[in-house]
Amino acid sequence: MPKEIELIFPECDNKTLVAVLHEDRAPVSCKKIWDLLEKPLEEKLGHAWPRLPELWFFVPPMPGLPYENGTVLPKGGDLVLYHYDQKGGNYTSPEGRVMAFDIGIYYAQGYSYLSNGNWISANLIGELRDVKELAPILAHQFMIQGKQKIIVRRKSA
Repeated sequence: MPKEIELIFPECDNKTLVAVLHEDRAPVSCKKIWDLLEKPLEEKLGHAWPRLPELWFFVPPMPGLPYENGTVLPKGGDLVLYHYDQKGGNYTSPEGRVMAFDIGIYYAQGYSYLSNGNWISANLIGELRDVKELAPILAHQFMIQGKQKIIVRRKSA
């Protein structure tokens, strides 16, 4: 049975979405995410609007993360794991590279393109059970005009 994670939005009446991990297609990435979620992760949720139909949040650095099950055109409901050189990222490698590690939650067809004009590949790690369930979260995000909290955890049986 595939592993599942929950995405909880406390500021939106604790709305909870379930995503299935693609362990068969992105085994290393999914294992790293699963291990990371031994304890629930709480972060601030950003929104890439108006450029992209994506909600996103930083995750702790995952050095040695390979590129696997890559996509540059995520569809609605896709969960992707990004790791790339990014000024202002959340990790500086031993080699001095400033890296960003984040998860994107796409609510419509999008693309992985940085503002510096470069395409980047994302690791497609999972898919929401029901992308339509994102609608109230998006409405809330627009109304508060700021970053809301997200809690991510392993789904218990």
